[in-house]
Parts: sequence; C-alpha cells; structure tokens
Amino acid sequence: MVRKPGKPRNDPKSYRPISLLSLLSKIFERLLLTRLLAQLEPINPMTQFGFRALHSYLQQLDRVVSKILDSYEEKKVFLGLFIDTEKAFDKVWHAGLLAKLKGILDDTLFLIIRSYLSDRTYSVRYGDALSRPHGVSASVPQGSVIGPVLYVIFLSDFPSDTELTIAHFADDVAILSKQANCRLAAEELQRMTARIDDWCKKWRVRVNPTKSNVVRFTYLRKVTDETIQLQGTAVPVSTSVRYLGLHLDQRLTWNEHVSQVISKMRNRIRALKHLLSSESMSIHIKRLMYLTLIRPIWQFGCAIWSSASDSQIKRVQTLQNRVLRIITGGTLVHKE
Repeated sequence: MVRKPGKPRNDPKSYRPISLLSLLSKIFERLLLTRLLAQLEPINPMTQFGFRALHSYLQQLDRVVSKILDSYEEKKVFLGLFIDTEKAFDKVWHAGLLAKLKGILDDTLFLIIRSYLSDRTYSVRYGDALSRPHGVSASVPQGSVIGPVLYVIFLSDFPSDTELTIAHFADDVAILSKQANCRLAAEELQRMTARIDDWCKKWRVRVNPTKSNVVRFTYLRKVTDETIQLQGTAVPVSTSVRYLGLHLDQRLTWNEHVSQVISKMRNRIRALKHLLSSESMSIHIKRLMYLTLIRPIWQFGCAIWSSASDSQIKRVQTLQNRVLRIITGGTLVHKE
C-alpha cells in the first residue's frame, strides 16, 4: 500500500494498493503487451491520450489549452467539466472488461487475459500481522505492465459527442462545451452527463461529483451561474482546476500554477539547502541533485504555461538564480 501525496495517514482511503508481481510475470506481461497493443489500437478513441504510443500528457494539455484560447478569440464561453473517477483502477468490473475484450481479441489472447484476471487474491500485512486472503472480483493490478492498457480498453466505449471537446488521459476525463453563453454550454454538458450516468450504471463505474469541477473559461464579464449535475449531485463550480498536473484558471493567466511551482521549489530547496551548500560535496553532485530534484518541478509542462506574464516568469527565474548561488557559493550582485 502506497500513501497518496498529501493524504492523511490515518485514512484507509489515502492508500493505493500496488500489486507485487514476480519478475517472470512482468516479462510475460511485456510479451502480452505487444500483442495487445497491435489488436487494440483501432478501437481506442481519438480522445484518449493515455498509455498509447505517440501520445503524451503534453499533447493532450496543448489540445485543451488551444481550444480554450480559440474560445477567447471568438468571445465565447468554454465551459469545462472535469470528472473525478472514484478509485478508477481498483473498480474495473472484471465481467464487464471481459465482455468488451471478447469481441476484440483473438480466442487465445482472450483466454490468457481471462486467466490473468481470474482467481486473484490479496492480503494485507501490518507489522507482524497478516490478514487472510480475499478474492478480487474487480480492478486491474496497479504496478502491472498491462493493467493501464486494460483500463484504457475499459473506457474505450465512453460516450462521445462531436460537438464537444472530450479529453481523456487514462482516468482523467475533461468534457468542454463552447457556446455563446453559459446557459447553452451548461445545457449541452447536462445532456452529455445524462449519457455518462447511464454508461457508469451499465459498467459499474463510480464517479465522485463533489470532487469533480466545473470551470468557466471566458473573458466575458457577464456570465450566469449554471448548475451541472452528475449522478444526481451538483458539481461544484471553481475558478481553476488541476488538470494533468497544471492549474488551469478561468483566463489562463497561470498565476495559481506559478504560485504552486514556487511553493514546491521553495520547500525542496529548504530541504536540500544543507547539502547544496556543503563545501565537501563536489559541484558535479550538486548539479546532479538540482537536475533531478529541483528543475523538474518548474520544467513540468512549461511548454504550455510559458505563456504566463513576464512578472510570473521572473518569479521562477529569481528562485532559479537563488539555487545556483547556493550551489556555486556565489553572491548576489545588485545593479544600480
């Protein structure tokens, strides 16, 4: 069990179960993966960018952000619904997944996957105590090679609509509607959520409406408050949302995202300052620590958020300069 970042230690829901698989099992899964991908690529929707060759989170972010920017230029409202799937990988219904695979895979590969999912058990060890084995009737093994691909297959028949922008990245789902006003966009999204409710009921998928978000991407000053319901519960409206690691605000100023980046960098620098300023450590090792532990924080998705204002970029650069001074032992030079 691995605790999710930022979650309380005393809550069982804070932990993610990881399957401990043998080396032989992982080698066999890699052989299966090659055959799986060859047969499954044609059925994957074009909106799914997760766990697919030649697709990445950056491409999906670029696609979504480009659509938002287009709506600004057209002076329209781009209403986004960001759906939180509850325990996505842990709740994949085996019978439903096998029913989908039956019509896709050849008989031999189907029987192998069915055997792979059948008769799985789990136990929990805490200290010296070990629970009795429990059967697993749902989920794809987290930590496995083919688990993510099986999950993507499970989502392959997710409701679609050519009038909407739908963006999948594994279990992250964003649905956006571009209209002249919020009311029209909300009505279009509500029709889509009705189809999603039916799909979730059929395939035993649980979404969490209270953890989902609606964001109004627009520069229009007059916008109405519209309610979108998901599984009978109103989805909260937010001024920003964290999507694929970036914080998207209503006007794509990136102010909140940069603030989050700055906060993470400061915490990391504070934790490593003693080592980075140590005279006994070579500058080569310090540089390696910077490249692996600090730079990735601001570098993540920077191709997307680099359109932030000069003042926001300067905040990041100032912190960068501070790290370099700590590493090199340099001093700050003030220019008159």
